Amino acid sequence: MHVLMYAPTYRFSKEEGKSVHQSREIEFGYQQIKEALEKRFGGNWLIALRLHPSVRDAVKEIELPDFVFDVIAHEYELLINYRELPFDIAEDTEQLCTNILNFDRNKYEKQLNEFLDKYGIKEGGHASE
Repeated sequence: MHVLMYAPTYRFSKEEGKSVHQSREIEFGYQQIKEALEKRFGGNWLIALRLHPSVRDAVKEIELPDFVFDVIAHEYELLINYRELPFDIAEDTEQLCTNILNFDRNKYEKQLNEFLDKYGIKEGGHASE
C-alpha cells in the first residue's frame, strides 16, 4: 500500500482580507490522481488529505472517496519555502497527473541530494537500525 499526502497550500486574499479557499478548490480529481499513481508506480494507493486548519470547514461540503482520508488531526509545519523543495509543483489536477506520469527518478534524486546538501541533512534512512 502506498500513500500520497495532498496538502494544498493556504491561500489568503489581501484584497478581501480573508482565506480564498472554497470547497470546489479542495475537491480535486482524486480518482484521476489515484489512476496516474497506479499507472506510473503500480500498487494500491491511498490519499491523505491534510488541509490548513483555516480552511477545514470547506471540506465538510465534500464527500470523499473511500481511498481518501482526512488527516487534519496530525499537525505539521513547513518552515521552508515550498518552491525550494526538490519536487515538481502542481497547481491543478491536470498538472499533478502530468508530473506523476513524467516522473524522472534520476532528476528527482539529483534535486533531492542538492536540497539535502543545502540544508546539511545527513540522514541515510537507517536511523532505526
